Amino acid sequence: MKHRLIVGLALGAICALAQAQSQYKYVSPDGVVTYSDQPPPATAKKVELKNFAGGGGNVSSLPFELRRVAENFPVVMYTQLPCAECDQGRSLLRNRGIPYSEKTINSDEDMAELRKLSGGATIPFLMIGRQKLRGFSESAWTAALDDSGYPKSNILPRSYQNPPIQSATGASPSDSANATTQ
Repeated sequence: MKHRLIVGLALGAICALAQAQSQYKYVSPDGVVTYSDQPPPATAKKVELKNFAGGGGNVSSLPFELRRVAENFPVVMYTQLPCAECDQGRSLLRNRGIPYSEKTINSDEDMAELRKLSGGATIPFLMIGRQKLRGFSESAWTAALDDSGYPKSNILPRSYQNPPIQSATGASPSDSANATTQ
């Protein structure tokens, strides 16, 4: 009985920590920007939810089997605009329900980072954990995701959102590039 109480308290603390990793940013009707760990009132405008769970998106909100594999084998896709193969890769990841982060090649510095990481300049470039896949091949990407333990069908919660797209060097891409790839 004492053991169950301790486990219950520990689980409660973990849940509280997970909730504390989210922060809301919103604009009140009078134009004041507010940051809070509590959900905004219904009258708030321009509501943004920021999750600080580490990794890519908020993996703490994922079903257990998906959370476990996403923590051990995070998926990062490197892209460039325009890129039909990048669109196909993005579509495969979304349809399969793979949580992933996307990095774009927008500058010479980004290209240097890609070359350092991948040993080349092939786009798209996909990393699943430490595994590196150059170019898009549906069969190769699917096999690599299967081998890593990702579920074969989409079990992502409807509310899940991948993290914002960044450049390969970590800077935010231009608004026009970001809007085009969303």
